Amino acid sequence: MARGSGAVAGPPNRFAQAIGAVVTLTAVAFLAAGRPGVTQALLGVMIIAAGLESIFAFCVAARLFAGLMRLA
Repeated sequence: MARGSGAVAGPPNRFAQAIGAVVTLTAVAFLAAGRPGVTQALLGVMIIAAGLESIFAFCVAARLFAGLMRLA
């Protein structure tokens, strides 16, 4: 992959999908438990992350993945 091409390898994408799924399912669980405030906060985080990705092409989960890979 060329640097700056915008293409990302498979593992960071799968990690980002998993993070999104975990946060969304956690929000649903809190909603079912009667905690709408926590649900709104979690979904707000998801909206901010999606906005950063769509507007600035900055993937929070991919950056987190890269940081975790450096630690490992």
